[in-house]
Amino acid sequence: MSLKQVRTLLEECQFHEAMGRISDSWICCMDAIKLLNQMSKEDTEPYTQILSVFTLQLYDRLSKTSMPMDQKIQWINSKLHNTYFYPQIEFGGGLTSSMGPFVLPQTEPELELPSHLNAQYYPLEIDDWSAEMDHLAQLHQDVLSNCSLVSAILALVHSEGMLVDLVHPHAAAQNYTVTFTFNGTKRTVSVDNRLPLLPQDTQYLTIRSSNNLNLYWPALIEKAYLKVMGKGYNIDGSNMAYDGFMLTGWVPDIIMIKDGQLPVSHIKYLKNRNTTVMMGLGTGKISRVLSDKIGLVSLHDYTLLDFDETRNTVTIKNPWLHSTDKNRIIELPANGLFQFQFFYLNWNTDKLFQFRTTTSFIHSGDLTRDLLASRPQLSIENPSEQSHEVWLFLERFFTKDVEEVVIAMDIYASEGDKVLLSKQYNNVYAGEPTNARTSLVRFTMNPNTKYTVVVHCSVKCSMSLTVFHNVSNDFKIHRAKLKYTESLKITDEWDFINSGGNRSLTSYINNPQFDLEISQPSDLMITLIGESLLTFQVLHWNYAEKSRKMQHLDDLKLLCDEPYTAGAQGSTLKNLSPGIYRIVCSTQEPNVRVPFQLQVFHNLPSNEARISRVGGSLGLFTDNFRYDWNGTNRYKFMFSTKCYNRRFTFHLKHSSCNFMNPEGVSVYRPALRGSVFNLDTSQPLMVNEEWSSSLYGVFVEWTCRVPGNFVLLVERFEPGNGTLEIEVGCNGQFFSL
Repeated sequence: MSLKQVRTLLEECQFHEAMGRISDSWICCMDAIKLLNQMSKEDTEPYTQILSVFTLQLYDRLSKTSMPMDQKIQWINSKLHNTYFYPQIEFGGGLTSSMGPFVLPQTEPELELPSHLNAQYYPLEIDDWSAEMDHLAQLHQDVLSNCSLVSAILALVHSEGMLVDLVHPHAAAQNYTVTFTFNGTKRTVSVDNRLPLLPQDTQYLTIRSSNNLNLYWPALIEKAYLKVMGKGYNIDGSNMAYDGFMLTGWVPDIIMIKDGQLPVSHIKYLKNRNTTVMMGLGTGKISRVLSDKIGLVSLHDYTLLDFDETRNTVTIKNPWLHSTDKNRIIELPANGLFQFQFFYLNWNTDKLFQFRTTTSFIHSGDLTRDLLASRPQLSIENPSEQSHEVWLFLERFFTKDVEEVVIAMDIYASEGDKVLLSKQYNNVYAGEPTNARTSLVRFTMNPNTKYTVVVHCSVKCSMSLTVFHNVSNDFKIHRAKLKYTESLKITDEWDFINSGGNRSLTSYINNPQFDLEISQPSDLMITLIGESLLTFQVLHWNYAEKSRKMQHLDDLKLLCDEPYTAGAQGSTLKNLSPGIYRIVCSTQEPNVRVPFQLQVFHNLPSNEARISRVGGSLGLFTDNFRYDWNGTNRYKFMFSTKCYNRRFTFHLKHSSCNFMNPEGVSVYRPALRGSVFNLDTSQPLMVNEEWSSSLYGVFVEWTCRVPGNFVLLVERFEPGNGTLEIEVGCNGQFFSL
């Protein structure tokens, strides 16, 4: 029995709970209680009482409530590269799961070694735990390409940080625990005392101190770091800011260097860097010739040590130590950093802010343009009477290797509501997309104002958002909630029949149409999603035309006509009166086949808002006919019906060239009209004296009272050429003659 077993059981208990394996979680918790009871009887361990209190509290929580979602996401994301890096457990009284009594053995195979080097692992008796500045300041890399980590370690050393506190125990042992910050929290990494050595005494694969060759404990931190990164000693580099964050939890900030100068806004921190910020510089691509000439390494990170305000120079330190110590300490003009591309910073936010508030969440990876509903959205509020500057720090958790990942944050002045569309609220901060793993936003919250933070990410992954602030200890991050309580959803498709294109085309009225009916005044939000350039129009409608296909577009009835956008479109309609409204969904181009989803959000009772599809045909029975004008101006379409009281709708259209392609508003259209006569007696039954050159054609409505033979006389204003198209719809069977 040992504290190591208790730690293992408590870690597995919380991991099982996070994964939803509640029965396994109970078993682990009960086993831990039994083990602690036995240990308390034997009185063999000094920390039994603290662990017993923690375990009983865990048992009590398991029996009453579920694990908070933030913690659940942290525990779920413990597995990386087939290894578990569990969150550090705070047992109470300053006791944590990373301390010496709880150190677990390394159970995974040793890290991969470079194939071109004849390196082998050897167990080392690590008994020199010196943390003297003189020894740590001479740490350096050699064969291994990990300048970012070594630069971060040196920055921590020169910032008077306690590097040795990352590893436990501080004594010769077979196994050690190293604590890093990643995936939303502090995590424990187990390593053993086996380090890779090269046969040549002049080369090293691990970090070493040039004036204390027996100082091996920093190499344990390096080994743990390489274990987390997943590529062993074949590491291909990171950057100093990210590695500094893993070591310290200090917030990384990466700034592009422009015109060879550091940003003026950050010069003041150079003078007080020791306790507030760690700094470094990263070079861009430098040719070998220029590199040898100026003494700078291409694509290499350096620790920034000092800033001389009088001479306007900066002093940097090379993490790589040449045999002659050449170019280790370099002084450069602060306005002449032309070979440097990145300015790395790690902020000790404890020195800048009183409070921090963190939440974790899962991003689906959905980046449907403009439509934000599926993305994580977090509500923050400044309830005070004064403005507050806050820092928002976004971390994307480590996942399996992905070639390119883009993250960003937008902030909306939205009363804390969930944002459905990018134009729905005022976007007070539009974040620049970055392929970095973290993003830092500095933002000033106005007094008594609520905001919504929308998080963007191009892959499915877990993330965390931390807000550093001076608002109050009661500051909370909430999941943003939708302003609307109800929604109506239609899933449909544009195809080669109903994909009529935009309203400037003759085929526009063939587009999918829906009747929205509301019984009370209401605000609505309508969204349309599909993989095309799309939009929708909303019109006042009347009950007499309900469920009937649109015949013309009346601009006076148009309530909404948004421009075409890719992927998503939406609009908010304020204080709509009770009644019926026609929604027309269209793509910019005709003849496309794309599924779409139309959704109407509202706050009405479910029975007070309804939406229905409008049929696309003119009647139960339909047929189409075509006739070439050939210089004439009249055409007689003869038909018959054997039924009484049949309602006919004739849709007359003109095509100047290819009737298969819809024509635009600029194409010539002759004025048309249509009248109905009895074929046998020539008696006029419905005479239309009005001419129309409507873009969408001419509609003739007529009800046949008795069976018989009839003729539709179609006239054009002047003789000409082209094609006449007649679409006939009827609620009963008819026959062409």
